[in-house]
Amino acid sequence: MAKPTKPDKPTAKAPYGYTKAGKQRKRPARGGGEIKSEGRPTLYDSNYHPNQAYRSALLGLKDPEIAVTIGIAESTLNLWKNEHPEFIESLKSGREKADEAVVASLYKKACDGDTVACFFWLKNRHPDKWRDRREMKLEIDDLREKTDKELDEELAAIGYEGD
Repeated sequence: MAKPTKPDKPTAKAPYGYTKAGKQRKRPARGGGEIKSEGRPTLYDSNYHPNQAYRSALLGLKDPEIAVTIGIAESTLNLWKNEHPEFIESLKSGREKADEAVVASLYKKACDGDTVACFFWLKNRHPDKWRDRREMKLEIDDLREKTDKELDEELAAIGYEGD
């Protein structure tokens, strides 16, 4: 039985994405467009995804929920926000329109006498006057130097009615 012969030259296979000469292969992105030399082709469709982002944001969805709705990972959503200006503008526009609708609804309820809506509106529009908790900075040395009358005036200014 004859021994198998070895080929004259070894046939080396180039790694994926490279030619045998060691140069990186260039592949066009899915759907045409610019030629990309790294990674997988993008799934981004400028005719579809900005509209989906707008509609999802209009529903009040957050980024993780929008990513699920579109069928992508949240990291891809963040990448698209950085790479596609029309995509981030669609998200912003949808969120702004949703916020405007909520503000209008809250304002209408507050004007109709809904006390919860009134408190919510005032606490957020004028937190310095309407928040539940007021922050006070007390310096012990400052208190020691004040007269009883000055202390009573400061307490009255913050709404304290003592005994």
